[in-house]
Amino acid sequence: MKNIDYEFRRGLKGEVEVPDKLKPENIEKMLNEKQASGEMDKIAKQIKDDNKDDSKGKILSFVKSTKGVAVAACLCLIIGGSAFYVHSRLAADGDMDGNKPYSAEVENYYKAYDSIRRYGRNSGWYENSYDSWGVDLKGDASIGAIPEDEAIAVAPESNTSADTVDGASIQSNSADANLAQSDSASYSGGDGSVAIAGENGVDEYSETNVRTEGVDEGDIVKTDGKYIYVCDGNESKLKIYEANDGKPIHISTTDFSDCKLDYYNIEMYINGNNLILIGNKGNGYTSRVYEDVYTPYETNSLTKIEMFDITDKSDPCLKGQHKQAGYYSTSRMIGDVLYTFSVKDVYIPKDGKRKQVSKYIPKVDGDCVENEEVIVDDTVSTSCYTVVTGLHLGTEEFVDKKAILGGDGTCYVTNNGFYLTDYEWFYIATQGKKKGDIITQNEYLDMTNSGNEAYMYYGNSFMRTNIRKYGLEGGVITELESNIISGSILNDYCIDEYNGYLRVVTNGWPEDSNEYRSVTNVFVLDSKMEVVGTITDIAKGEEVKSARFMGDVGYFVTYLNTDPLFSVDLSNPTNPKIIGKLKIPGFSEYMHPYGDGLMLGVGIETDEDSNVLGIKFSMFDVSDPSNVTEVDKIVLNKYESTSISWGDTNSIIVDPEKNIIGLTAIYRDGDYNEYCDYLVLSYDKGRGFEKKLAYDRDSFVSEFEDFTNIMRQRGLYINDYFYIANAEKGVSSFTMGDFELVSEIE
Repeated sequence: MKNIDYEFRRGLKGEVEVPDKLKPENIEKMLNEKQASGEMDKIAKQIKDDNKDDSKGKILSFVKSTKGVAVAACLCLIIGGSAFYVHSRLAADGDMDGNKPYSAEVENYYKAYDSIRRYGRNSGWYENSYDSWGVDLKGDASIGAIPEDEAIAVAPESNTSADTVDGASIQSNSADANLAQSDSASYSGGDGSVAIAGENGVDEYSETNVRTEGVDEGDIVKTDGKYIYVCDGNESKLKIYEANDGKPIHISTTDFSDCKLDYYNIEMYINGNNLILIGNKGNGYTSRVYEDVYTPYETNSLTKIEMFDITDKSDPCLKGQHKQAGYYSTSRMIGDVLYTFSVKDVYIPKDGKRKQVSKYIPKVDGDCVENEEVIVDDTVSTSCYTVVTGLHLGTEEFVDKKAILGGDGTCYVTNNGFYLTDYEWFYIATQGKKKGDIITQNEYLDMTNSGNEAYMYYGNSFMRTNIRKYGLEGGVITELESNIISGSILNDYCIDEYNGYLRVVTNGWPEDSNEYRSVTNVFVLDSKMEVVGTITDIAKGEEVKSARFMGDVGYFVTYLNTDPLFSVDLSNPTNPKIIGKLKIPGFSEYMHPYGDGLMLGVGIETDEDSNVLGIKFSMFDVSDPSNVTEVDKIVLNKYESTSISWGDTNSIIVDPEKNIIGLTAIYRDGDYNEYCDYLVLSYDKGRGFEKKLAYDRDSFVSEFEDFTNIMRQRGLYINDYFYIANAEKGVSSFTMGDFELVSEIE
């Protein structure tokens, strides 16, 4: 989404031709001439009079010493000397509280402050009291108040590699920004499997089900083809088993309770002899007063990355850790670089000062991220950061880190970049001067807080999604483009990058009427994030349940009381077309290619009144996308939901070559006690679906226990054996063909 700020930054980067009079050598010459003529003294006096600042020398030093600001300053001087202190993105005349101009060294810090402060003012949040303003990532303790007269140390002409802000050392990135991502020693089997050369020939094993091939995702169970690693977050245990040809052997149990990671949000990676655990430290909630009621809000969450050396499987050794502000959101591993995403909420009290940077800027390993590593998008109204780090697992150093204001919606990661989304409400004015206009959430709140009768403007409301694109090259995070589209995104399977285009399925309300009925939209955006193709107002009154993109064709399911499966031709990005629509009972919550023109659907079967009849597995023939048919299905009435229903797409294993479909299914008895089975199904074009295994290893859950505990299990295969690893119970093994139980071990 183009704006003046973006174009100006492009000019500073050399992407736009700069006039001769604005080139650095001519700028310096002009400044010297104006200094000699006394004109700079006049300008300084003007600023002194208007800003009540008696430090003319500081102003002159500021103009001379800041490269980017000097360009902006000279541009303003050319237009007119008195315009020098007019508010701009690179040299502001102050924030909403009338603070004084700031330099490029803290530009992004203060832009973040202004944005958060405005959001807090409009929300009324900073009027209230808070237990804590943040967390000290070095000591994991609440930060005390910083004296109001404490100044931020900014040394534009310093040659040192570190500045100090509020006592926090802000270091320049010492890691090689061009670290190459090493190629994996394994090769992908294309269906979640890997083949590796073992001592006895070729070993085959399954991998975690992931959104993007080649981009690994964290999970509670991992295997490297010889060992099975199980993370029992509930008991803070790391368990390692040797697969041992279907007769697993318990090798070690490591207590990582000292890491203080919360079991409900912890994941694991294997990278050679490195095992990485990622999760939250503490629940991160604190109380604050809002309308005279104490309510919990996230302020103190901390994401921890714990690195274990597993060279000796019998004695894993904690060798390092990293911390970043915010609660753990998600992560990805590409080659040897681990990308961790955390979400940090910030609340600034009414008397908070923008010079108190450590109060509102996230920290990584105890230090505030640097000014140039803070990204603020003017289109976002939020007090929430997405903190992104790229950790090279070989050097154990951060290649890059960013604190992005916003982006706490859907995260979609490709092999060379990622996309973050934000959601914002818009309104249509029904009367007054703005009648018929679309009003942003900020405008609406501004009117409310300025004493206007804001509610007179409230008409139809609708949601839009801000999608921002970032590049990843060797771990370096680069801000690229953004745009806003109508509706909201269900999950990262509803957004897909292909041949330089981004295809997105959204669900929302129409923007051109007061009728509250949901609609589905399809958008195609080019590499610059410009919308080049759309289909709108699809499936009125229905809700998006799942989506899958397969090359030039996209599939998505909507639901009211039947399951319309739509197919969209995306071969011409500027003219997407719906080419097929199949209506069947129930709905699919997840879809997966199953080879040979087939696509698997996993979901819920319902009747005409939307009553749940059981879980459903469907096989669709998609060889002709314009004529999709359901060729087979099986409904298991015993179960009411699956692990997919709870949003856990990592929990399913789908391998067409091995003919395996496995996941956890949940059911209740007559007293509403809850249980789960691990199901394994196969599919044959002649025989249809066949349930091969329904394995229950003491999964009873009382009404007082956490239901998610019973779903902490995964299925995987190594060569000719299938293993079910349960974080609490242990590992069970079965023969692949007939799924006969071979062994159970705790």
